Amino acid sequence: MDTIDINALIQVRELIQKAHLVLKKNTVIDIYHHLGMDNFPKTGTVFVHIINREYCKSYGIVLPGQEYPNHYHKIKIETFYMLYGDLTVNCEGDERLLEPGDILTVERGESHSFKSRSGAVFEELSTTYIKNDSVYEDRTIREQSYAQRKTRITLSQLEGMIEYGES
Repeated sequence: MDTIDINALIQVRELIQKAHLVLKKNTVIDIYHHLGMDNFPKTGTVFVHIINREYCKSYGIVLPGQEYPNHYHKIKIETFYMLYGDLTVNCEGDERLLEPGDILTVERGESHSFKSRSGAVFEELSTTYIKNDSVYEDRTIREQSYAQRKTRITLSQLEGMIEYGES
């Protein structure tokens, strides 16, 4: 994995703790770094995968000041349920601030992005997650391969990277 700011990983762990997420050590975590690992604290997010069947549940973790780029899904429909912090979602040009307890559904084909001022953790409940279902507005991101945009690790690997200061 390319280098990532260890402080960003520490912030991810802190948000997991603040939201009281209960996760096993082998839980799969995807670090989305659309514009490179060095830009992760500004552009990207972390998704923690819980289940992916006909339905899907994951947690989204957004660092303070971080943005997730504008995109839409060809197949997936998703609902965000806020657990912790603040999340501003721009859906089809309509901006909405979500706080704990708020719910927002993004329909198939609706262009959306999100960002957080102070950090956020939300549940994403959706139809099945399908690789490469996201179409990004930014051509630079769209032209990258799936592997170039994302790094997959486990919770125990994240903890090890923080403990040993390796990134």
